[in-house]
Order: sequence, then structure tokens, then C-alpha cells
Amino acid sequence: MGLVLSALFAATVQAQPKVAASIKPVHALVSAVMGETGAPGLIFRGNTSPHHMALRPSQQRMIEDAGIIFYIGPGLEGPLEKPFSRRAASGARIVALIEAPGLQLLPIRESSIWPHIEHGDHDDHADHDDHADHDDHAEDGAHDQHIWLDPRNARAMTMQIADVLAKADPANAATYRSNAKLFSGELNRLETGITTRLGPVRSKPFIVFHDGYQYFEKRFALNAAGAIAADPDKRPGVRRLRDIRRVIAERGAVCVFAEPQFEVSYVATVIEGTSARAAQLDPIGATAQSGSNAYITMMTVMADSIANCLGPADQ
Repeated sequence: MGLVLSALFAATVQAQPKVAASIKPVHALVSAVMGETGAPGLIFRGNTSPHHMALRPSQQRMIEDAGIIFYIGPGLEGPLEKPFSRRAASGARIVALIEAPGLQLLPIRESSIWPHIEHGDHDDHADHDDHADHDDHAEDGAHDQHIWLDPRNARAMTMQIADVLAKADPANAATYRSNAKLFSGELNRLETGITTRLGPVRSKPFIVFHDGYQYFEKRFALNAAGAIAADPDKRPGVRRLRDIRRVIAERGAVCVFAEPQFEVSYVATVIEGTSARAAQLDPIGATAQSGSNAYITMMTVMADSIANCLGPADQ
């Protein structure tokens, strides 16, 4: 009898696949959905940029051991494509969340200096579900990959994660779906809170380090004027820095935001001799503790950083 029970227990344990996630925002969503059923592995910790990752042996082992892996897509985590392809060939489920139903996708901006967008234009993004664009997954590389920076996209990603896990692990399906529903409510409250927090500074122009915040800007109707780096994989040249200094002067940019993943000296260079202030944005939660709270923390801290830098200097 004991041997039979042991075999049944082993079969139950084996039925729940090992799960991994590529970057901290994705890991946070997966963690929220899994809840007490288990803890997903996090492939990339710290402040490594997903644009240029290098796998360590421990990370390679995590990928090899996982039965389900969630990531954004090849347009963001390109270096993961080869190891993911090998795992897929071995039977693992590799889930590109850029393909999640219900996402509101935005095209990659051709320029890294942007005109002021009236707040009315924001309403189109808020209410428009870009299904026609979304369905053409062959063109996903043409979309901005920083999809998680819109809480509504995070909600769609959460639902997709729950659906994948529920099908792979029917014994815990009800838990996954219940957790996803609860977390979606948290995301709704997060969006409401950030909207209120950023309301007083929506019209204030600012500069980011690289063009990775379009979803955040559109969702909360912010007045981003440009990015220091046209390509995060390439250092901005002298001409580029001169152009950004011109934008700061012409648009009256209040703040220039650095990132923990990139060289901060460029920010000091472009604000020298101007009234613009410097602050930091962390779009992948490099400084947040990993886990189900990391996404909420990352987005809240980012909103606070923007509000504090764009607000009155004496606040």
C-alpha cells in the first residue's frame, strides 16, 4: 500500500512542470499566477539589459530543466532564442507573451525625438484593442517589445500565463485562474493609482535614456520628448548628444532619466548647463526584490520617480 501511495504522489509531483521566466517583470506575473503551487525560476536577475544577455551555466541549466518558459519575445530577449529553440525541440513549452491575446501593441518609433502628443490622442490607445495588428505575429519584430509597461497589457499577459499553466497542470487549474483574476484586480488598482499620481505632471516634458517607455507614456498620457540612445546596443555619439541638448532647451525638458542597465555619464553630459534635473527609471525592476510583488513595486517606483522629478523642485 505504501509503495502505491508513493507512486501516486510521485506521479502528482511530476504532473506539475517546472516553470521559468526570462526577466523580472515576467517572473512577477508568473509568480502571482502560480501563488502557493510553486515558485518559477528567474533566468535573469540584477540589472542585466534584456537587449544583450549572456547566459551563465546556472541559467543554462534552469532553461534545460524547465518544462514551460515564459518570455516577452525574440525582439527583446534575442540571445535566448537559440537555447529556447533547443528546449522547444526537446518538448518544452516556450511561451512568447508578445503573442498573448488582448495585447495593445504599438509600433516601434522610427525617430527617437518625439513631438508633443495631445492628451486626446491617449484615448485612442486606452480604448483601442489592436487585434488586427496583434494577429499578424510574423510582424511582431516591428512592434515595440516593452509591452509590460502598460498595466492593461500586464493583465492580458497574466491571463495568458494562467491559461498556459492551467492546460499544462489541470490539477491546479482553478488556482491559477483564481490567482490571475485576483492579480488583475491589483493591476486595475495600480493603473488607477498611477493615473492619479502622474496627473499633475502629465504635460511636463522629459527625456529618457532609451526608447523603452512608449507603453507607459501612452497609457498615462505623458509628454516624453526623446531618448538619449537611438539604439540601446550602441553608444550615443557626440552629434546625438548635441541633438538631445537642443531638445532639452527647445522643449524645456524638466528631467532626464538614466537607467541602471546603462552608462549614466551621458545624462550628466546632456543636462550640463541646463535647468533639467536627473533621475532614474528602472523598467525591468532591477532593484526590486523578485517575486509576485515585483511588478507592482517596479511600476509604482517608476511612477514616483517621474512624479518627483517632474514636480516642483522644492516638493
